[in-house]
Amino acid sequence: MNSGNLLLPAYVRIQRHGIRQFQFIFPNCESFLRFHRPDTYGDNLKGFRYSVEKANSDFVIVNGFEEGRTFNGFRNVFPIITEGQHLGSVEISMAYSTFTDKMDHLFHNHHVFVLKKNVVLKKVRESEYNNYQTSDISDEYLYESIYHPDEFTQELLGTLKSDLSVELQKGLPFAVEKKFSDEHYLFSFLPIHNLEGEHVAYLITYEPEDILHTYLINYWVMLLSGSILVLIAYVSSLKYIRKARSLFVAQQNLLAGKEKYRLVSEHTHNWEYWIKPGGSYN
Repeated sequence: MNSGNLLLPAYVRIQRHGIRQFQFIFPNCESFLRFHRPDTYGDNLKGFRYSVEKANSDFVIVNGFEEGRTFNGFRNVFPIITEGQHLGSVEISMAYSTFTDKMDHLFHNHHVFVLKKNVVLKKVRESEYNNYQTSDISDEYLYESIYHPDEFTQELLGTLKSDLSVELQKGLPFAVEKKFSDEHYLFSFLPIHNLEGEHVAYLITYEPEDILHTYLINYWVMLLSGSILVLIAYVSSLKYIRKARSLFVAQQNLLAGKEKYRLVSEHTHNWEYWIKPGGSYN
């Protein structure tokens, strides 16, 4: 019985806990045995697997997300050293879907993982391209074929496709709100970086967002109410201005008449009044 057969039961057991990749690697980074692809071995991982190179060169444990020659995964690579002799390394890795499934259960929302297409084309063997398919959110991002979202989620994400091309290129976290089938949804986009610090994927979280919709309604109600109050105040001020202007004009006319009679009075030196027998003035 070869070593692969001896360890096969152990691999079957750990698969139940979300482990996908189980691999032994020689000190020179040549793949010795892949339990997830036992017929594929002997290829050198230098230039493709930073985690393996670092574990074998620095003799340190390496953890983090990384795309591989077959699948992506959250990598745990351990150097194997016995009696001071470096024998190589062993990798135990989990699919990202293992984490998203757990998060769906814990937080009662939905998670989708999408990987940048250029990362897959750069790392994955051409014979393994069928492990991926184009995402609904962008032609530049891919789902894993066996973990692609359900039909409703694909349709929902498709409604965002024309809106996010610029944001997705930035590689920064962001959030958007979208109405779909008379329901409002909030989407959060968290960038995922590999072990070398490069942005390689997005973790998308979405859930119905009634509270945000309520806030939006309240915002528009307050904005409309404020606009009406401003309009009422404007109309009232116009009426006041017109009334004040009329009073000012009347006052000016009164002052002008008073001045006219004052001038007449001051320049008339002798006033004589003759009363006729009938009582009228002359």
